[in-house]
Amino acid sequence: SEVILVLKKLPFMVISVKSNEKYYGETHVELCNLTVRQLHSEHETGAGKDKASSSLSCIELKDGNMRMKDCLFVCCSRYCCTIGGNGLMTVSHCTFSNSNGGGICICGKGSLMMEESKISQTSGSGLEVRGMGRLLCLRCDVASNKKSGLFLRQNAICQLEDCAVSQNGYAAIECIEMATVYIKKCEIVKSQKGGLFVHSNGRAHIEASLISECRFAGVHVKWAGCLY
Repeated sequence: SEVILVLKKLPFMVISVKSNEKYYGETHVELCNLTVRQLHSEHETGAGKDKASSSLSCIELKDGNMRMKDCLFVCCSRYCCTIGGNGLMTVSHCTFSNSNGGGICICGKGSLMMEESKISQTSGSGLEVRGMGRLLCLRCDVASNKKSGLFLRQNAICQLEDCAVSQNGYAAIECIEMATVYIKKCEIVKSQKGGLFVHSNGRAHIEASLISECRFAGVHVKWAGCLY
């Protein structure tokens, strides 16, 4: 059965996870059958909008481990989740949609392992990976986001396998600034500004995949981008 979490007038995020292994040991959080709907902080509405709080996410993981299964995030104010520090998040059978920012942001040395999940209809990119972030994405659907399906930069490393990336507003997958993406057995279709866009020293490897019905180009490599 569905479990509904109702939170009102929150100044910051729903869940914040931090740890200090030196003094307290590692932090572990498990979420199952959790639904978060229509989270809008009072600091992010009205004339007195707080810019600091508007950069926060429903869930912020800084260090420690978090597992999520069968969870639903709808209408979050910024990102649904942010993973930073040395945080490791494992996600399965979850849905992230209609956020006012992006779906999930991975930064610092954060890592995300995601399978059989969906990210759709966000106002930003479905998945953004930067600053040494790591992403493993298996059998997932990233669709109908206003910007790129996946946006990778600043030495990020991403592996996609058996995924569908479709109908995104920018490129389906954009890879820049020494980021590297490995794509295998994926379907990349109907994006508005190209299927795979590799530029500004980005690197991409693609095999056994389908790219079709994308505007501009199926694969676009320029400005010292590398495809192999």
